[in-house]
Amino acid sequence: MKYVVLPFLFLGTVAFASDSQSELLARLHAASSDISQHVDAGAVTKSLYRQMRPRVLITSDELDPSQIDRRVEEYISGKYSPVLIENYSRLYSTMRKGGKEFSRCDKPEDFRSSEEVKMTLCVVEERDSVRVNYMTNGYGRGWTLASAFIFSTGNEIKLVAIDLGLREDQRVRVEGI
Repeated sequence: MKYVVLPFLFLGTVAFASDSQSELLARLHAASSDISQHVDAGAVTKSLYRQMRPRVLITSDELDPSQIDRRVEEYISGKYSPVLIENYSRLYSTMRKGGKEFSRCDKPEDFRSSEEVKMTLCVVEERDSVRVNYMTNGYGRGWTLASAFIFSTGNEIKLVAIDLGLREDQRVRVEGI
């Protein structure tokens, strides 16, 4: 008797997981379609600052570290972050106009393809967040991560971080530094 119950228990778990994932994807679509209303700007700025500040190429020896810190944060919050959020919005719109869905990152499906470059937005569920990876496949060399948009999955789904995927030795230019 217990051997019969276990398969049904497993099937119930799989069905629940897919319902849960469907609800999460519906919430992610709602947030992505009106991304400006679903951004924690302060959290996104902090995430970008942590990635960029150690890599900033400093060309002015007239600035002290606190001035550099302030200018980097102003640049990120005023110019860089809004552009990245707008880029996400465009990618999402292109995906939806093409009648495509978020794909799984272990099986990326492109939503925009040219002979040279394919693109995808794929989803990875994490503990308290969902990560939307923007991946590209240029010239058939395989999928690589271009950047990632991390959404909190609490009561209200919000974009809380952007991972730029910077290489360890990569430098960043910030206007005025």
